Amino acid sequence: MEKKELYLTNEEQFNIGNTNIICIGFFDGLHKLHRQIIDKTKQLAQEFNEKWSIVTFSEKVSDFLSKQHNQFQSKIIKYSNIEQQYNPDYLFEIQVNQNTISIDKDQFISYLKNNLNVNKIVVGSDFAFGHMGKGHVDDLVAAFGQENVIVFQRVSTYSTTDLKELLKDGEIEQLNEKMGQNYQIQLENTHEGHFKIIDTFVQIKNANYVLLVDGKEMIAQFDRNKVFFKDYIAKQNIIVEMIKKV
Repeated sequence: MEKKELYLTNEEQFNIGNTNIICIGFFDGLHKLHRQIIDKTKQLAQEFNEKWSIVTFSEKVSDFLSKQHNQFQSKIIKYSNIEQQYNPDYLFEIQVNQNTISIDKDQFISYLKNNLNVNKIVVGSDFAFGHMGKGHVDDLVAAFGQENVIVFQRVSTYSTTDLKELLKDGEIEQLNEKMGQNYQIQLENTHEGHFKIIDTFVQIKNANYVLLVDGKEMIAQFDRNKVFFKDYIAKQNIIVEMIKKV
């Protein structure tokens, strides 16, 4: 997987080849609907023997505008999971800034066609793009053709908002079922046995949880997004999997 940053300028050119099948989304949390979208993109690429890419964003436009951070999972974890589980030819990350969010919907479509050589797109039904989110799935269909735009309908029970609520309530087993894998968090060592969650902006219910740490199950106490181990000391940041609340 080759990761590239995009600034949506005409000068950006990539040695992709003649065609490129893509899916587009923020994919925060990689829940089951996200996985269906990515799986379909990879399947189409294999079927037509073409390159395929995931197009995502450095942050949500709403977070950029509000100057807040609400991401459900660390970007390091998200991109690592994408590479290990799917390994697309490219992962394109659109850099969200004042210039890129000012691009209108027609310019965005033109960029997909002329700079990324896109010929097929897989998206969720609620995908919006272009200045003020004025571009929608219908615009993609008009530009690429009905047969070249595969749309997955949004399911309210498989949304990042729903996952955040489960995390807030401590329903880790239900959360993991909806994600299709154990929820992972990145922890920074503050001092012996004490950690804080980094690069993730969620509220986790104060409780004791079973975590998978270096392949071993351990119990840790969560208190206001700080994590306390009784018998574990690490000198560096770690990534752990949440198993269940106890």
